[in-house]
Amino acid sequence: MKYKYASILVTCLLVTLPAISHAYVGPGTGLSAIGTVIAFIGSVVLLIMGFVWYPIKRFLKGKKAAPSQEIDHKNSSTEPTAEKNRK
Repeated sequence: MKYKYASILVTCLLVTLPAISHAYVGPGTGLSAIGTVIAFIGSVVLLIMGFVWYPIKRFLKGKKAAPSQEIDHKNSSTEPTAEKNRK
């Protein structure tokens, strides 16, 4: 029984070892593979931003803008209010 687990472990280790490969990956293939990985990572980041960050940002922006909805458009001018009262 003791050797059974050892043999299973050795078999798993031998299966996971890479075999010798006589393949050549050219520079064009390598660059396109790297570009594909970078594009995939970028799309995942944008997906997370789209589904998580922007709704949270919109919610927080809506909470901040709610109290300042009342604006007096009649008296909105570049002059300070003290100067208006003196005239």
